[in-house]
Amino acid sequence: MARVPRRCAQDESGLHVRVARVVALLESIQDDKTPTTAALVGQCMVDRLDRGSQLGPITEALEDLRRRNLVSYSEKLGYKLQSTAGEEWERERRDLGVSAETTAESVQEALRLLLASAERPRHHGRPFPWFGRYSDGQRQDAILADPRDEAVLTIDFRFINSEERSESAWIKRSSEHTLKDRLVWVAGSRTPVLEVARELGKSRAMVKRHDGRKESLPTARRHLLDHESDRSDLLKKRLQSVITDAFMAGTIYFRANPLRPGDMGASFLKSLVTAGTRVLPEVYPYFITTNLSPGELLPLIEKDLSGPSPKLVHDLKILDLDNGRHEPACTGLVPSQVREKIEADQGIGGANLLAHFGAPPYGYPINVVKACTLGLLRAGKLRIQLETGEFLTGHGDAGARDLIEKDRTFRRATIDKAIDDGISPQTRARVAKFFETQFGIHVERDDNAIADIVAARFPNIARELREVEERLARLPGASDPPPALIALQTALEACTRVVRQARQVVPQVKKHLDALRDGFQLLKVYQAELGDAAIAPDPGDRPTMRPFTLNEGLRDHELRTEADVDAMLAQLRERLLAQIHAGIRVRLR
Repeated sequence: MARVPRRCAQDESGLHVRVARVVALLESIQDDKTPTTAALVGQCMVDRLDRGSQLGPITEALEDLRRRNLVSYSEKLGYKLQSTAGEEWERERRDLGVSAETTAESVQEALRLLLASAERPRHHGRPFPWFGRYSDGQRQDAILADPRDEAVLTIDFRFINSEERSESAWIKRSSEHTLKDRLVWVAGSRTPVLEVARELGKSRAMVKRHDGRKESLPTARRHLLDHESDRSDLLKKRLQSVITDAFMAGTIYFRANPLRPGDMGASFLKSLVTAGTRVLPEVYPYFITTNLSPGELLPLIEKDLSGPSPKLVHDLKILDLDNGRHEPACTGLVPSQVREKIEADQGIGGANLLAHFGAPPYGYPINVVKACTLGLLRAGKLRIQLETGEFLTGHGDAGARDLIEKDRTFRRATIDKAIDDGISPQTRARVAKFFETQFGIHVERDDNAIADIVAARFPNIARELREVEERLARLPGASDPPPALIALQTALEACTRVVRQARQVVPQVKKHLDALRDGFQLLKVYQAELGDAAIAPDPGDRPTMRPFTLNEGLRDHELRTEADVDAMLAQLRERLLAQIHAGIRVRLR
C-alpha cells in the first residue's frame, strides 16, 4: 500500500489513493465468494447520500491502478492490491510476446469448440455434419472440423481485417465455384478478439514456463501460478464470447446473398444452425430420403431375386417386376446417374464414387450408391476389379458379398463399364437348351444360372470321367483314352476354371460346346459298357475277344422310315466304336 501514494502523487483529487485503500480494506474482510468489483468499491466510498454515482471515475481509477501494476484483477476475486511478488509476476507477464501464429491458433481453437457444440442442420429429417474451415490474413482454409463424411455442410469462417470485408466483394466471391456450396461467415471487428487472444497467450505462456517447477517456487509465486491458471481458463471462455460477438456483428454469404446473423437467431449457435438449415435444399437439390440397410442390399447378390425391398423397386427403380420376376432394369434416376458417372470417367475407384455422390449436389447415402452399383453389376452393365486384382462380372461371383459387408473392399475396388463379350441372347439360349437336354432340368437364359449349372454339375462329370479312364487303363492292350474324352476333360477344366466369374463361363461353354456334347455322349456309352463284367480281375484271365450279338441293345425297336434306320445304324456304330476304342476285339454273331 505504501507504493500507491508515491506512484500516484500527481493525482490531485486523491481518488486513486482512496480507491486503493478501499480495495485493501475489502481484501482483508472479503471471502472468496464475493469478488471486489468497481460497484462494490463505489458503494463503500459513498460519503453523502445526495452525491451522485461515482462508478465511472472509480472504474477509471481502478483500471489506471491496474495498468500501473498497483492492483490486480481476476474474474474470481475481482480487484486486489498487488504484492511485490505479484508486481514482479505481472511485469514478467507483460513483457512476454505473443506471436500472430499463437493468436490465430487460439482463435481457431475457440471456433473449433463452438462448432463442436453446434447442432447439425437437418434436411428432410436427415442431419448433415459440419465441415469447418477458417481463414485469416495469413492462412487459408485451415480445417476446424472434418467429420469424415461425404455429405456435409461447409461453414467457412473468415476472420479478416476491415479492408477485406467489403460486402460487394464477398457477394461476388461467394458465388464462385470454390465457395458456392459453402456458408461464408465474415466476422466484424477483430480488435476485441485479438486483445483477449493475446492475453490468453500470455497466461498460457506463464503457466507453461513455471508449471514444471511449481514445487520449488516460493509460496507466493505458487499462489500466483494458480491464479494465472484460473485466469487462463476464464480468458478461454472470454475468447469464445468475444468471437461470437465479432461474428454476430459480421455477415453470412451464400451464393451472392448476404444474410444478417441477427436475422437468423439471437445467438451465434442459433444463427449458424438456422442459416445451415435454410441453404441445405440449395446445396443438395438431388437429395433423396431413401436409405438402405446392409440386409436390404443382400438380395442383389443372391441367386434368386425373391422378396427384395420395395425401396429397390419403387423408390430407386433398380429392379423392375416383369412377368412375376424381378429384373435389374436400373431405370431410376440414381442408378442412371451412377452408370453415367462410371462411363464418363472410363472407370472410377469405389471411394471416389462414394465421395462424388455423397457431396453436393447429391448427398446420397453410401448404401444407396452401393445398391445402384450392385444392380448394374447384376444387369451386366459393369465389372468390378477388387484390390486383389480379381474381377467381378456377375452378382454371384465370389467377393460380391464383401462389397456389402466390408466398406474397405468397396472403397478400394475399381468400377468400370462391362466389356462386350460378344455373347448374344441366342447363344445363351443354345447353351441353356444344351444343359436342359443333358441334365433334364430347366435352366434360365442367364449368365449366373448357367454358371451355377457348371459349378454344380461339371465337378461330378469330371469325377465320372476319371473313373472311366481308370477302367480303360485296366483293359487288355490299354491305350490312351479316345480323343473325344480328352477333349471333354479339356472343356471341363476350361469351364470350371472361370466359374467364379459368371460372365466368363458362357463364352467358355460356347467355345467347347461341341466337345462337351460329343464327350457327354461317349462318356455315357463307356459308363454303360465298362462294367465289372468287362474287366477281368487278373490280367492273365482277361478275354481278348468279346462276342457281340447284333441285336444286343437294339431289341424292341420298330423301324418304319429311312430316318429310323439311320438312327439305328448310328447307335450301332457308336456302340461298336466304343468297344474298339476300349481295345476290345468284337466278333459279330
